[in-house]
Amino acid sequence: MYDKDKKAQLIELTGLPHPATGAPLPHIISNDNNLYLAYCVKTENSRDNGTYAIVRFKNNSQYIFGYPNDEAAHQHPLYENGLRPYAAYAVKNSPWIAKHLKHYGSHINTGEPLNKPYMHYIFFFHDTCFECIAEGVETVCVEEGRIYDAVQKINKLIFED
Repeated sequence: MYDKDKKAQLIELTGLPHPATGAPLPHIISNDNNLYLAYCVKTENSRDNGTYAIVRFKNNSQYIFGYPNDEAAHQHPLYENGLRPYAAYAVKNSPWIAKHLKHYGSHINTGEPLNKPYMHYIFFFHDTCFECIAEGVETVCVEEGRIYDAVQKINKLIFED
């Protein structure tokens, strides 16, 4: 992972669907270019498991999925920077990107720097935390249905990439 860094700035992504606080049931499906994250969202008109969102991370480089959960959020390296559960963030001055570029920042054959506009993203769920380094993120859809329906939709989308 990466270490604490006071220079890291968290920007809450209020334009993206926020995860349900109960059981968001996040699922990840990825190929070489894109990563799709599906999860249940809570809306005023539905229960926790009645509406799902699918977001796409463009040109995903790496991702982490798992611990900490909401009860151990204080153990996350960016907790002191304002990271809180049940929200989505972009991280400016990311210590993970700095570490990533230190290790993988140049082309293996030419030694030229990799000048991709990477961003570090965090989606903090109830039982897990998802983080990735990618060139961008966008909402694909927010629809009524089960998480099973979202996974089926992603399976179709991923072959169109």
